[in-house]
Amino acid sequence: MKRVPIFPLPETVFFPSVKLPLHLFEPRYLQMADDVLAGDRLLVVVLLQSGWQTDYYGNPPVHEIATLGKIEAHERLDDGRFHILLRGIERVRLLPPEGEEQVQGKLYRVRPLQPAPESSPGPGAATGAIADRLGLLWRELARARGRPRDEEAFLREGTASFGALVNRVANDVDIAPVMKQTLLESDDLLERAVLLERYVTEALEFWRTLARLRRLVPDDPRAN
Repeated sequence: MKRVPIFPLPETVFFPSVKLPLHLFEPRYLQMADDVLAGDRLLVVVLLQSGWQTDYYGNPPVHEIATLGKIEAHERLDDGRFHILLRGIERVRLLPPEGEEQVQGKLYRVRPLQPAPESSPGPGAATGAIADRLGLLWRELARARGRPRDEEAFLREGTASFGALVNRVANDVDIAPVMKQTLLESDDLLERAVLLERYVTEALEFWRTLARLRRLVPDDPRAN
């Protein structure tokens, strides 16, 4: 069974159909980048489980569900560090290691994996309605944060699949990594979308409250 390099991260959950820029600087991941670029350009980004701090430079446990990505672009800096751009290809399940996680002479970890397909609903009223609501919430969230991204172009094109939309919004919303992992682990994209809508609505409540508080602050602080 093919084994693929894994890149465990403490705060990043990677979704299919999403592009993820990464900066690599640790020796083990610089070695991984060299090897991956010389091969099929595939690696898995996976979230570390809680408690990873006690064994970060060893082999701390990772979540079972992750995303396989392909390096679309890379830049090697003069000091050896890398900038890479990953594109999420598919959701996968990491299988127990076959022997040691490190191949002899390698610093990074590898794991066997199998596809973990997402169940995508066909076109219908339910998917159309929730896609519309997610699009509106995504736009409002971008405006509230004052950090416009490319969501307008993405939504305006209107050609993305339901799964691509759900995963793009899941990637963009500011929620705890463990909540994003819960989204990724949901096998059914419609169920993921329903849960995501709740998460985005809760995130927006923070920004709406902040906006109301800002309106209460006088222009002249001496007026307090």
